[in-house]
Parts: sequence; C-alpha cells; structure tokens
Amino acid sequence: HITAGATNKQIAELLDISEKTVKTHCSHLFQRIGVVDRGQAAAWARRHLGASSRVI
Repeated sequence: HITAGATNKQIAELLDISEKTVKTHCSHLFQRIGVVDRGQAAAWARRHLGASSRVI
C-alpha cells in the first residue's frame, strides 16, 4: 500500500487498525530495510520485490 501512495490513515481504514499502529509498523519496516521514508521504501520494494509489488 505504501508503493501505491496510500496514507497511514488510508492503510489503517483498509486494514481496520489504528493509524498509530500503521505508523509503528512502517517505522519498524523502514528500520528493517534500511530506509528513512516512504519514497525510499517504495523504491526498495520495486528493486527487491519487482515493479508490480503492491503490498508494502
């Protein structure tokens, strides 16, 4: 969802979780893959998971 440009609020609504939970998961994901923001995470996903990657 990050690669599609979804906001934390949109992701939270889609997954029926709180926006804070999304923020926490994104922060942990960014640390794990070594990026600092959504743009870098999206680029990482495209490089490592393929151009058609949608769920990150």
